[in-house]
Amino acid sequence: QPRSRGLGDVYKRQSPNSVEAMGNLAQLLFRPSGRQDRTRALELMQNAMTLDPENFVLKRSYAGFTRALGRADEAIEILQEIHQQHPDDPQTLSYLGRILVTQGDYPQAVAILREAHALDPATPLIAENLARIADVLSDREKRAFWLERALAIAPESQRSLGQRIELLILQGRLVEADQLWWEERKPEDNVGVVLWFLMIEEFAAGINEPSLRRWRKTNPDMFASDVVLQPIGQQLFRAKDVARSLSLIHI
Repeated sequence: QPRSRGLGDVYKRQSPNSVEAMGNLAQLLFRPSGRQDRTRALELMQNAMTLDPENFVLKRSYAGFTRALGRADEAIEILQEIHQQHPDDPQTLSYLGRILVTQGDYPQAVAILREAHALDPATPLIAENLARIADVLSDREKRAFWLERALAIAPESQRSLGQRIELLILQGRLVEADQLWWEERKPEDNVGVVLWFLMIEEFAAGINEPSLRRWRKTNPDMFASDVVLQPIGQQLFRAKDVARSLSLIHI
């Protein structure tokens, strides 16, 4: 079967002085793998934008470069300018929203990402990013809402098992979440953070050692660190169950 064509394959078929070739080579040189030369990558992208100043896709890529170099304010300014000129482009809004999240501007990020979702309701990543913001803001209801949206868009994605488990947790359906994990998990599934969340919620609800014992037997690496066990022990300690809190490590 023919292999998929990457940027390197595309670049080889283009005139080296074309705007497309400059943009593709710039992205290749900016990547951490391969022959990285970020100074040359920036120079090529700037030259490409000079030759084609109306090409907002190049500008968006350049904003990604500046963000990766720690110049988030410059990236935000570029993306806001693109948005003013192309208000119907959801990819620009989605990227702008993600950068605003890293800057801690959650209200503006939510507004931008909701606008992106309205323009492109078929992209699960936008709903997932809104769910992540809700998690940071400890808004369980909104996190459940956006997780449900993401699952409706892409029910078979690689992240869907973890999302389905977490949605059940947020809805208080802990037994169903536990059953779903044991019935549908595969060896390659990596939902450790979700399981940690489920364990803490189960202990708070009084569903304790049996579930923990099973997870410990199945995923011993998860229990090699107090990062997992301490929050559960703290839950028990706050519930004045000191004996089980102190003996948790021996379960």
